Amino acid sequence: RSKVLACLVTLLRAYSRAELLPTRQDVLMAEGLAQEGVEMDKAVKEAQTASKQVQDDTETQCLELMNVAADDGGWGIQVVKVNIDSLELADKQIIADMQAIAQTQLTTKRKQMEGQAALVSANLEREAAMHRARAKADYEQAAAESEAKVKIAEARAASEISLMEATAKAQAEAKKIELEMQLQLEESQAALEESKATRAAKAEAEAKKIELEMQRQIAESQ
Repeated sequence: RSKVLACLVTLLRAYSRAELLPTRQDVLMAEGLAQEGVEMDKAVKEAQTASKQVQDDTETQCLELMNVAADDGGWGIQVVKVNIDSLELADKQIIADMQAIAQTQLTTKRKQMEGQAALVSANLEREAAMHRARAKADYEQAAAESEAKVKIAEARAASEISLMEATAKAQAEAKKIELEMQLQLEESQAALEESKATRAAKAEAEAKKIELEMQRQIAESQ
């Protein structure tokens, strides 16, 4: 067992801690950029798969080396299987550093999310303000158009009333003139009739006077 453990340790020293126990921090540093969402999760799974493959390869190599050593040393045994149950860091400082890095990244991530949330909130507020301003402008425009339509209707009604009044006045004036002309015509006819009657009466009186004068003369001559 101790020989197997020593063999495993020797083989595993060929790999870095990031290759054996990958973390999100290792993936971020390996990629050289801050991945997010699905891409980040995919990269972490790929790193974990690669770590599992390293462990499988190490188990196979250790099995081969132990069987070679058993044959060479005449141990009289055959190693059937080598299995790595788990890997743990022995250096506590590395663990503390990793936790500190993780905490720092979580803090940074939180600030980024807060900043994004604030940006989204500001964008939503700006859009809401734009919608309110647009709605107010539409309402004021509709009100102005309605007021303009009312004024146009009032002006049209006033114009029609003025036209009707002018028409009625003109018709009344025309009727007045017509009646005055008819009255003048009747007065003229009456004056003409009166003049004819006067001339006739005067002529009749002259005739009567002449007749009486002739009768007087006849009486005197007798």
